[in-house]
Amino acid sequence: MALLQSLKNNNLYFFLNPHYHNPIIIENSTFLTKSLISSFPTERFILGIETSCDDSSISILNNKYQDVITITQAHLECLQPYQGIMPEVASREHCRYVPLLLSQIEKKIPLKMIDAIAITAGPGLAGSLLTGHACARTLHALLDIPLIPIHHLEGHLCAIFIEDPSPIVWPALGLLVSGGHTQLIEMEKPFSYKIIGQTRDDAAGEAFDKIAKSIGLPYPGGPALSKLAANSTYSELFSIPLINDKTTLDFSFSGLKTQATRSPLKDELPMEDYCAMVENTIVEALYEKCSLALQSLPETKTIIVSGGVASNPSLRKKMLKLAQKHQCILRIPSPKYCTDNGTMIAAAANFQIEHNGPALTRLMGTYPQWILGLEPTNIR
Repeated sequence: MALLQSLKNNNLYFFLNPHYHNPIIIENSTFLTKSLISSFPTERFILGIETSCDDSSISILNNKYQDVITITQAHLECLQPYQGIMPEVASREHCRYVPLLLSQIEKKIPLKMIDAIAITAGPGLAGSLLTGHACARTLHALLDIPLIPIHHLEGHLCAIFIEDPSPIVWPALGLLVSGGHTQLIEMEKPFSYKIIGQTRDDAAGEAFDKIAKSIGLPYPGGPALSKLAANSTYSELFSIPLINDKTTLDFSFSGLKTQATRSPLKDELPMEDYCAMVENTIVEALYEKCSLALQSLPETKTIIVSGGVASNPSLRKKMLKLAQKHQCILRIPSPKYCTDNGTMIAAAANFQIEHNGPALTRLMGTYPQWILGLEPTNIR
């Protein structure tokens, strides 16, 4: 509460008025540079803030990647009437809940004990990113501690460290699969990200959600669809776009979405079997392209699967088989760390500190279209 009082004394209305929608941008503040790296204590606490999409999440992580506390507010009730994400609604909910989550965090650990702030800088919804950005910049100015801008997808990749801090055995292949992204990433060493395959249209998670919506399942539809599929042993598949094209590692789910929503099987099959058919097809598409990638990258030692769809039980089982087939180490976060959370953002910052990463000298800003592996542009 001392911090909130300080915010009040500094007239930072962003935290005090949920209807204030012009986030504070504090100018002339000092950002982290390499000259400050040595100032990090061996034992440190990092505050992670994640507001890239529709979930508000704040976490404190220590230098051993242990989750000290994470509080996440999913705004499903507000988004349920729209059966999807409404950027304006999401931004308003972040404005409403971020200060409340922060006050709950402070009850666990006084924020004066925090050694650095990690904030999702992109990619994501512009308004949502700006909300988290305003929070982080305000705390940075008040607490006078380093601020580390993190790529959202790098956060997902670093989620593997939260419960297993062992180093990655390089080189690695990453599969990032969520509602907004489906990418295959070649990684030779820390911070070396080469996108070798990606969706040409819809993301896998988007296909799950939209097909689920077409059969009347509640938002978010993907988990609901998978829950029904778990009750079925049906093994048939829809046709999979690009599955026989061995010249590309790209994915395509738009055609599958259209095929599944228009198929007479939607009415002919029991609901559980139809859901299983959808899930089997999406999982098979991901599996086959990962398998093709491993054939072209025979030196791969580790497979990393992350993102919201990585919590899908069928995908986790399938990727375990793939790893065993290619004698690779499989690393997947536990389901609770697959979806968006502040812990993974703090973990990515800790990884940057450990390896003297590029985020330590990155200009702070929000980057809605930030591509993994490139330094950000289009500063807002």
